[in-house]
Amino acid sequence: MKAIDVVNYLDEIIPNPKCELNYNKDYELVIATMLSAQTTDKRVNEVTEVLFNKYPSLSALKNADLDDLKKIIRPLGSYNKKALNIIDIATKLEKNKNGYVLSSVGLLSDEFPYTAFYARKNDIKNNKDIFKNFTNAINDGLKYTLQNDSKKIASVIKDQFSDTDVSLLEEMIQSYKDADVWLDNPFIEEKFFNTIVELLKENKIIDNDVYYKDLVNNLYE
Repeated sequence: MKAIDVVNYLDEIIPNPKCELNYNKDYELVIATMLSAQTTDKRVNEVTEVLFNKYPSLSALKNADLDDLKKIIRPLGSYNKKALNIIDIATKLEKNKNGYVLSSVGLLSDEFPYTAFYARKNDIKNNKDIFKNFTNAINDGLKYTLQNDSKKIASVIKDQFSDTDVSLLEEMIQSYKDADVWLDNPFIEEKFFNTIVELLKENKIIDNDVYYKDLVNNLYE
């Protein structure tokens, strides 16, 4: 039996086939298919609804916060590798001009201190030197990132991303640089903290205000 005969037979018995994976754009199907490994289509659909709403373009996915991707796709299993794959796929598709977008969503946003570290108030009080040194280390990392080019940074971190080609790492890092993602230092300003609070309230993640003075301890001054 020839391939065309198989196709004709399938057309006859399944005249209106429907993909079980939900998608609105071609690249979304590519990513959803990758995510479906070792899980169910139903669960993938639940996760991609959140994923593609939050990151609605290739550029947004390429520049997405890796930890946030891991959090979103965690229910699917193998989330560490799959999160890297999402960024890898988006980077390659955009590089090949498949689904090309005009600019990064990061270029349109205000300063947004998305990544933060938290600890109990007593732990900070009793171990202030440890937390101070940790914060200084983050500051040193930010300075290194801002003072060096994407090629040098990629060469330093490549062992942590052994499944990703170093040239793609360079592109990802450069995308973050172009979008001016990294802050100059770890200090979180109150106005940007309030931006996060408003976003959480708008999306009904929290109902009431939370206050900068109650939650933020800027050990870096």
